[in-house]
Amino acid sequence: MAVKKKQYIENLRIISMLSVILIHICITALSDFPDSGTELWRIVYQTVRNVLHFAVPCFFMISGALILPPEKSISFDKLIKKYVLKYAAVIVVFGWGFAFIEEIFKRKTITPGMFWVSFLNMLQGKTWNHMWYMYSLLGVMLILPLLKAATSVLDDKMQKYIMTVCFIFLSIVPYLCKLTGSEAGTKLALGSVYAAYMLVGYWIDKHPKKMTPVHLTVLLIGVVLMTVEAVFTVSYGKELYFSDYSSPVVFIFSAAAFALARSADKPNQGTSETVTKLKTLLSVNSFGVYLVHMFWINLAYKFIKWDPLAALPLVNMVVIWAIVTVLSVVSTMVLRKIPGFKAIL
Repeated sequence: MAVKKKQYIENLRIISMLSVILIHICITALSDFPDSGTELWRIVYQTVRNVLHFAVPCFFMISGALILPPEKSISFDKLIKKYVLKYAAVIVVFGWGFAFIEEIFKRKTITPGMFWVSFLNMLQGKTWNHMWYMYSLLGVMLILPLLKAATSVLDDKMQKYIMTVCFIFLSIVPYLCKLTGSEAGTKLALGSVYAAYMLVGYWIDKHPKKMTPVHLTVLLIGVVLMTVEAVFTVSYGKELYFSDYSSPVVFIFSAAAFALARSADKPNQGTSETVTKLKTLLSVNSFGVYLVHMFWINLAYKFIKWDPLAALPLVNMVVIWAIVTVLSVVSTMVLRKIPGFKAIL
């Protein structure tokens, strides 16, 4: 019997993909052109980056909703081939490739020694910043059997206990330590906050709730706090850490965004065939788009020297967003036709 496709997963995957592209358009512009633009527009770019930080946690939550249900069986061979080896291959191919391109940007030349230097950088995670997600995803996949056991063996009460402990010691405690400079509670090696996001995604998918004014208020407060942090970051050079992926603000904000999408899950009834095909195209290629979009952003900023903050910052933001999205989708489609790349994309 075929499993009914959940439209909210597809919709959220597309929204998260587009959000990640816009995040990197904004934050890379701020870092590559530190003296460009007015203070107001730099705050706007920083705010967009902060508010959209629900996107990557939602990717982890989508994985949790799809992989962790007890009825979704995963054999040892499938775990190794479909997840562990695949993501390791992605890190080698793209992480090494981007590290090598970065060396070219820095040295303005190509030498044989750069291949080895970039390989070592890849092993240390010193590649383009967006690849951190792949290292974290691979780490979570390595402990996937433990997460599967948690959802298959433990009852709801124990699952809530695990999520609560993770929230306290992988989100609240690290956040307070950053603010205070203390290390209290940080010696408890409980694991990764991204594994916790997977559990939360599974839980929300399993226990859908109708969206209430309380949920919407949580989202609104999150937007306000992210905006406040943007002002402090740009105007005062002070970090409030609200937008860190492990912060309680992003944790709760992302869970609320995922819950909102889950509550709005509806069949594609009444949707035109063109829209349905476009959604499928974007969803199917979202993983590849995540991997390649920074190539086009860096090409625009580092090579072409396109400074979006210099004039018409909003127009530039939208135009670059559209161009990078189209080029990323097209390049992913091309790569997927190549046998070696097709296996990992």
